[in-house]
Amino acid sequence: MARGVESIMKNNQILLHDVGALIRKLRKEKRMSGVVLGAELGISQQQISRYENATSEISVSTLINILAVFNITPAEFFTRISDTKHDFFSKYTTGNW
Repeated sequence: MARGVESIMKNNQILLHDVGALIRKLRKEKRMSGVVLGAELGISQQQISRYENATSEISVSTLINILAVFNITPAEFFTRISDTKHDFFSKYTTGNW
């Protein structure tokens, strides 16, 4: 596997982890179970768990639907990731992992 492809795959996994961790945090802040969140979205609790644990990629449309349940905009969501990672845009746009 080419070095660039390995780097992209690693970066994607890190991003999936960050997204999943924030989904879990938002869900817990709302005192919502994975079962309830899944029911709101028409998907299983197991799929919610896969997103939160970064074992399944999340589509943009599913992410937008999750954010709607939490009444948070995509900009707010990614700002919260940037606040926890401190250099979000530089990290994700330059590949400096």
